[in-house]
Amino acid sequence: LFALRQGPWKAIFGRGSGGWDWPERHEPPRPGEPLGQLYNMADDIGETRNLWSEQPERVAAMRALFDDIVAGGRSRP
Repeated sequence: LFALRQGPWKAIFGRGSGGWDWPERHEPPRPGEPLGQLYNMADDIGETRNLWSEQPERVAAMRALFDDIVAGGRSRP
């Protein structure tokens, strides 16, 4: 899964894991569940509180930045 860090914020554009543990995907989400993950790393280093649904403007801004990075050839999904 791809992630973007901006200041204290970390957006993961998908559900599940893909870090040090065996990767797990949880798709498609059940109705009402978030499509991705957003954490404030300054307040929640353990990534226990997903703020994706509570911060839609931040998610949209970070997704736009991520898309610009990919479009600029600096990364590939």
